[in-house]
Amino acid sequence: MHRPSQRTLSWFAISGMVLVLDQITKLMALAWLEVLPTPVMPFLSLTLACNTGAAFSLLEGQSGLLAVIGICLAALFAFLIVRLPKDRVLEGTAFSLILAGAIGNVVDRLIRGCVVDFIHVHHGNWHFPIFNLADSAITIGAALWILALIREQRADFPAKDGRIGN
Repeated sequence: MHRPSQRTLSWFAISGMVLVLDQITKLMALAWLEVLPTPVMPFLSLTLACNTGAAFSLLEGQSGLLAVIGICLAALFAFLIVRLPKDRVLEGTAFSLILAGAIGNVVDRLIRGCVVDFIHVHHGNWHFPIFNLADSAITIGAALWILALIREQRADFPAKDGRIGN
C-alpha cells in the first residue's frame, strides 16, 4: 500500500484550510448580509447573491450539472496532488487552491442549490460579477498553474547562447 508523502498531506491540509475559511465566510455572509450592497471601500461592497450558474453566471440554473463537474474536477486535482513530485511546490500550491475552491462551491450546490457569493468589486457603472473565496482560490490557483507552466517552458527553451534555461 502506498503511503502519501508529508508534502502530499501538506497540500491536502492547505486545501482543507481554504475550504473551511470559504465555508465560514459564506455562513457569515448568509447570517449578516442582505441583497443590498454593504460598502466596505469605494470600489468594494459586500452583497449577498445566490448563483445557480458557473463563473459569470454561465449555465444559469444548472447547479446539478455543475456539481457533477465540480466533483470530477475535485477528483482530478486530488489525483494530481497525489501524483505530484515533491519538488513541484508551485503546482502543489495551485492544485491545492483549485481543489479547495471546487469543493467549496460543490458543497454550496449540494447543500443550498446555489453558490453563495458576496464579494462585489465595482467602479462607477462598472461591476465585476459577485464572487466568493472559493472562486478566488480557483482563480489564484489557475494563475499559479499557468505561471508554473510558463516557468517550465522557459526552462526547456534554449537561450541565445545555446544553453538550456534562463
